[in-house]
Amino acid sequence: MRFVGLLLIGISLVGCATAAPDGDAVRVRWQVASLKDVNEICNDGIPPANRKRAVGCYRRSFDECTIYTADLKEDPDLHDTLGHELRHCFVGRFHR
Repeated sequence: MRFVGLLLIGISLVGCATAAPDGDAVRVRWQVASLKDVNEICNDGIPPANRKRAVGCYRRSFDECTIYTADLKEDPDLHDTLGHELRHCFVGRFHR
């Protein structure tokens, strides 16, 4: 049942336009990849000594935000990861 809920959320995110903090519309995409690939994508451009294990990340360009996550088999907390990265799409960097 949990998987069905996540699937519906994912389907609703693909191609969805939403308002960003600056008031402009942003298209949100969700890309599911292997955990290994997610780590490579999320750590791209980061020096090896500073890399961290990642189960998800986001990449925002002008009018599009892409969320990269592993699938439910590799990330049992996928719903939390997806929500966390979606918040980044809306508000940008919020970690202190």
